Amino acid sequence: MGQVPNGLSGTVNGTRDLIDFFPVYIDVQSMLEATNMNYVFLTFRLSQADGALNFFLTDLKTNNILQYLTDTNEALAYSSYPVTQITSSGVTLGLDFFNTVNLGSGGVILVEAWTNTTAPLVLDIISNGYTLAEAQLPLNITGVEQMFRHKNLTSAVLGQIDGPPDRLGDHACKWALSLLASGIILIIK
Repeated sequence: MGQVPNGLSGTVNGTRDLIDFFPVYIDVQSMLEATNMNYVFLTFRLSQADGALNFFLTDLKTNNILQYLTDTNEALAYSSYPVTQITSSGVTLGLDFFNTVNLGSGGVILVEAWTNTTAPLVLDIISNGYTLAEAQLPLNITGVEQMFRHKNLTSAVLGQIDGPPDRLGDHACKWALSLLASGIILIIK
């Protein structure tokens, strides 16, 4: 019998698997306050056309959103969490999610992709069968092998069209640039 591929096992596959997850902050508190609506009467549904995403609820806040990567105790706590697939028909965020939002202790989910996708992550807010609001998070997820080793940003930054081409090999790169969800790291070699 073969091993279940990462992303299809239904759980986080240990602390090292957490690097595959990215945080998404779902801020519904301001909408609830603006409309004076009680979340009990609303349905919050996440969907993604390709069904390529899994997620799990956390107690992370925006001021410690990367703690699952930097705190070994936090990583260990999440290391075997069950994950839920975000399907094209959608998955409802339940009372557990809203309890963390109402207690001021969250609204952050951790999401992983188990295959390539460009379909957005969609949040629908539904009342009595009617969609009141929809928010989309555009995605472009691909394997690490397809990420740029080098991207010429000269024209975007300086307006110049000359410079080296994209996707230079290791032999031509004198520096490496890593773009992260939380910022930019420039590594000088």
